[in-house]
Amino acid sequence: MKKIISTFIFIIFLVYGVQSQEYPIDLEKAHQYFMEAKKLSDLDDSKLWGQPFYGSMMFVDPETRFIVANKADLKGVLKPEKDVFIGYLKPEDPIANTSMKWAEETWMMIMWNALSEDVLKRTNLMMHELYHCLQPKLEMLPQACNNAHLDQMNARIWLKMEWNALEHAIFSEGKERSRSIADALRFRNFRHKLYPQARENEKKLELNEGIAEYTGFKLALLDMNDQYKYFKSTTVNRKNVKSYVRSFAYVSGPLYGFLLDEKSDVWRSELTQNSDIGELLAKSYNFHQDSEDEKILISLAQQYAYDSIKAIETEREVKRLEKVKLLEEKFIYKPVLRLKLVNMKIQFDPRSLQPLDKHGTVYQNIRVSDEWGILDVDNEALMSSDWKMITVSAVGLTTTDKQLKGKGWSLQLNKGWKLKSDGLDKVLEK
Repeated sequence: MKKIISTFIFIIFLVYGVQSQEYPIDLEKAHQYFMEAKKLSDLDDSKLWGQPFYGSMMFVDPETRFIVANKADLKGVLKPEKDVFIGYLKPEDPIANTSMKWAEETWMMIMWNALSEDVLKRTNLMMHELYHCLQPKLEMLPQACNNAHLDQMNARIWLKMEWNALEHAIFSEGKERSRSIADALRFRNFRHKLYPQARENEKKLELNEGIAEYTGFKLALLDMNDQYKYFKSTTVNRKNVKSYVRSFAYVSGPLYGFLLDEKSDVWRSELTQNSDIGELLAKSYNFHQDSEDEKILISLAQQYAYDSIKAIETEREVKRLEKVKLLEEKFIYKPVLRLKLVNMKIQFDPRSLQPLDKHGTVYQNIRVSDEWGILDVDNEALMSSDWKMITVSAVGLTTTDKQLKGKGWSLQLNKGWKLKSDGLDKVLEK
């Protein structure tokens, strides 16, 4: 009898133990989120960009690399569990909010901890990333660009003037709206005049992240009141990030997209890989740029908080220049480890970049895998402008057969690679 009872208890434990198994990601909630994205895709019915949005989606827990997906993959890595599919990413697979080629197809990936409890913010993010999956079909592929100028004081001042004028236009009507749009475009054109390569570089990121963010905004915030709340909260918060170098387009995209839609949705059919959303807005309002003196623009900018913004940016510029000196000392004048990039996979935080003149850009947090292994950095690495070299400080470097460590970084070495001296610096060789 005891044996029968014990067997019965074991069966109950087995059944309920499996059912109550905990995963790093809530499977039911993940399925709910997948269905939210599908609902918005169905509601859109390919109207926005002529393509359905819903496709291969995965959520990833960054710490454990655990995946929850909405479908099976082509290589059989994922296994069905309840209404979803689960598995794990390899150590070398980058984790980010992005679209990526994985298991022979394009997937939307979002970090689980990036998904807000707020349904509007959550669906905005999902539709943003699903747009990235559509870009090849739309012939709107991402283009390399360098917006290092947006870390400099004058560029940031006139970018904020452009944004403030666009925001004022959104909350205005008639002639006042037209006047604010004209002011925004004057400020934009003046910034491009100050920095000759700015226009080409800025428009490339606007066409990538700006249009993606506009898409998320457009599809998730169907109610007009929610759209206005977005400009009062989300836009304001995004202005407060440390760096605009890789993040400014998240603000510009919805601002321009909203105002263009208020005139006509024809602009979306005219959008190409070479478009400039500023020029599209100027065209829709019959605005013609005149060459203007800076004093005139400063006078116009007074109504958009020019003086207070200039004061903030002047103080920031002093700190920026001090930081640049420290970074030059760290990466140019002291021993470093230089790592060549051949077959790189990368993930990073775009909100905290520090351009270092001709030497490249310093990333506060970055993870890079390549032929030599996996580099994890949480305290500054220098990426060259051509993305062919990443550099970390070699001060205090410690080594084992399988790992290198420095202040704020670690590198898991692949088999066969070893450290070699190159003058004061270090490199890897096989």
